[in-house]
Amino acid sequence: MLACNLMRFFVLVMLLLLVSCRPPDNADVVRGSDARANQTSLPEDLRVLTEVIGDPQVGEQQVRVYILQENQAVEDATVQITGDMTHAGMEPVFADAPQTEPGLYETQDFAFTMSGDWFITADITLSAGRTASDVLSLTVPG
Repeated sequence: MLACNLMRFFVLVMLLLLVSCRPPDNADVVRGSDARANQTSLPEDLRVLTEVIGDPQVGEQQVRVYILQENQAVEDATVQITGDMTHAGMEPVFADAPQTEPGLYETQDFAFTMSGDWFITADITLSAGRTASDVLSLTVPG
């Protein structure tokens, strides 16, 4: 009887672990959009598109962030990119994305450290001090 209860407990714990480790529903997204996802925090007058250039892979990747405010290219913003894996225990990856042309901000030194499910957060500070963030979820194949 005790062995049977222990086995049921073990199976229950394993099922809970499996469910908690599943990737987010939009894990196959490679390019972001300005459609407001739950994780995105944007003022209504701001449009942001975050994308990874090329197919995601382990190693260096270029991340681009396009920013429009009232349909005008946003200049002089500060953009910080953070890459996190969907499971706990991994060190996040950080990179600055300086402006390369009006409304376009690009990283030069972002790198996926391993394959798996990632989310890329673009933290934006406008020159007037307003802040926003945009999140892109994707899978880096193994």
